[in-house]
Amino acid sequence: MDRALSRSITSIIRRKICQAYIKSWLISLKKINKKEERIKNASKNRKK
Repeated sequence: MDRALSRSITSIIRRKICQAYIKSWLISLKKINKKEERIKNASKNRKK
């Protein structure tokens, strides 16, 4: 009984950690994309 309970708890915790990790990764990806867009825009402005 206790083993099954602890297993389910650890699986829930792992899932939550994975979701939080994925969210933070997506946020960082968006930030990187914004930086790249800024760099591209800056290079376009320089060419003009």
